[in-house]
Amino acid sequence: HFTPYAGAYWEYEFDGEVDGKINGWRIDEPSLQGSTGVGELGFTVKPVADGGMSIDLGVQGYTGVREGVTGSLGMKYEF
Repeated sequence: HFTPYAGAYWEYEFDGEVDGKINGWRIDEPSLQGSTGVGELGFTVKPVADGGMSIDLGVQGYTGVREGVTGSLGMKYEF
């Protein structure tokens, strides 16, 4: 009833152009061009083996152009 998972991937933004204005004034243009590596760990739990409910808990870490950590919690019921 307990299934762990792990994952990793790499992404590259070639040309992320952004343009923005607030009340007619131009704002700074952030650049996301470059590489980001992502790693993920988590697990899925099914409280009842033949039941349709499952709960997923995970954490993702980012390094490179984007840096930080995020988490996720999900609940699903299939019928």
